[in-house]
Amino acid sequence: MLEEHFVALIGVPMSALVAMCVVILLRFSAGPMKFKGLDFEFEGAAGQVVFWIFCFLAIIAALRLLWVLEP
Repeated sequence: MLEEHFVALIGVPMSALVAMCVVILLRFSAGPMKFKGLDFEFEGAAGQVVFWIFCFLAIIAALRLLWVLEP
């Protein structure tokens, strides 16, 4: 089961941890995060959460593109 569903069992939780590490490292190096886009503006903790979601979804999309699905 681990070989068949490696991305679901290992890849998704690891991508969540990697996204968290990226957010924490940027928080310490750049300070508080702010996002402005469309009609939304996120600052402080909300900016970190939104940035984590973007990072997580980008990593998941990359895993999906790189994972070879065998019939």
